Amino acid sequence: MDALSEVLGQIRLKGAVFLVGEFSAPWSVVTPDAGEACRAFMPQAEHLILFHLVMSGRCQILVDGHPPQWVEADHAVILPHGARHRLASDAALAGRSVTELLADADRHEDVWMLRHGGGGEPCRVQCGFLACDPQVAAPLLGSLPGVMVVSLREQGGLPWIPAMLEYAAAETAAPSAGSGAALAKLSELLFVEAVRRHLQSLSSHDSGWLAGLRDRVVARTLALIHQDPAQDWTAETLARSVGASRSVISQRFSDLLQCPPMAYLTQWRMRMAAQMLRESSQSIERVAGQVGYRSVAAFTRAFKRELGVTPARWRKGQGRADIAGG
Repeated sequence: MDALSEVLGQIRLKGAVFLVGEFSAPWSVVTPDAGEACRAFMPQAEHLILFHLVMSGRCQILVDGHPPQWVEADHAVILPHGARHRLASDAALAGRSVTELLADADRHEDVWMLRHGGGGEPCRVQCGFLACDPQVAAPLLGSLPGVMVVSLREQGGLPWIPAMLEYAAAETAAPSAGSGAALAKLSELLFVEAVRRHLQSLSSHDSGWLAGLRDRVVARTLALIHQDPAQDWTAETLARSVGASRSVISQRFSDLLQCPPMAYLTQWRMRMAAQMLRESSQSIERVAGQVGYRSVAAFTRAFKRELGVTPARWRKGQGRADIAGG
């Protein structure tokens, strides 16, 4: 399995659609950032990737630090880092808070149906989020821009995408029992497809984790590390398995990921260990063994060096990043 599939399978991606908006010009709404969304809609989540799917019409997406962009029908807007943002028929309009507007919205199961605007040009938008494990997702999220606008019907797209969009449109237009669950699964698929399309759009001058997947040597090395992080890897064994010299692998990693391959291996092991400590009752010794450490002391030192706390403190704090001390 390739490294992208491994990471996508391990980040515990869980989608949810919380709002279907039927807007009419003029309109402008402010959506919460990931922190606010967590507290309001999924308090157990550590990080939310926010997304919008424009089903019909068009609107503008406005995010601080990014130029306004028009978003047409059958385009997805994804905010991997959960930035606060605004959707509008006109960028000059002041926005109203979505959470404020929900007070007058209808609700079907867990999906709010919001109608808002001045009665002009219509725009239907499906809004949702994807919860994920921020530690394990860090390599992927760190290589994605703050806002992504992705066409889902462009030439060369997969044949199931149009059918999926039509299904999503039907579910939002006439929701029935189970619509929320169905739309949640569709949102997960759309995110994966958006990431794949972003990967394809990268140039040879780009760097970062995703860009590394376009390099044969780096991609193969990452796949080996992600498939079997507990393996007793050394720079020599990785080089032999990849079929490249140690110097070539080291240079490619430095150019694209800004770290040596063995440092990346340690980082990934600690991310996996953090997830195990949070989600299971396994002993620290057993977790250490599952990520390639025979010595609990060596594992503890590596864990504290990477995450700033000991494994025991991490577990006691339920894996939250705001733990202080060692």
